[in-house]
Amino acid sequence: AMQMVYRSLIDQADLPIEIQFGGFSTHLVTEYFQVRNLPIPRWVSFVGVTSVAKAKEIQQSADFLLLLNWEDSKQLGVMQTKLYEYIASGVPVIATGGEGIDESTKLLEEAGNSFSFTSSKDLYQFLVDLLDRKSIKNNRNLDFIRNFSRKEQARQLSVLMESLASPEKS
Repeated sequence: AMQMVYRSLIDQADLPIEIQFGGFSTHLVTEYFQVRNLPIPRWVSFVGVTSVAKAKEIQQSADFLLLLNWEDSKQLGVMQTKLYEYIASGVPVIATGGEGIDESTKLLEEAGNSFSFTSSKDLYQFLVDLLDRKSIKNNRNLDFIRNFSRKEQARQLSVLMESLASPEKS
């Protein structure tokens, strides 16, 4: 997935974008460039590990959130918790990688404000259109998105645990 983003943008040094990577796995991004003897592009920055509140603040200030899906066939069906956070944010998501139409792609499509790409050519064209200010659809499904907030997920888990703990009523 990172390779797709890199291929889409590397020759575009003048693009007015910034991609921020945060969390415990930012070293993987650095390693990606080091292993390939590539310079880290000027449009990549690292925010490190932050609190949940700070992460939400960063997400809410973003124009888009970038989700790098698994590309390992052994990981098919495994969804990152980041996916749920991104959907709950209501901010449009650009998802790359993965194996085409998988469960994460289906969830993002249902959220209605997300864009999934499996080719660097399509991702690049989307970014060019976006930067040229061409219309990009944003049909957020707010009822669906609300299901992914931490508060709503905790409520649903509580209801499930309560139903499992209480004896069935006849």
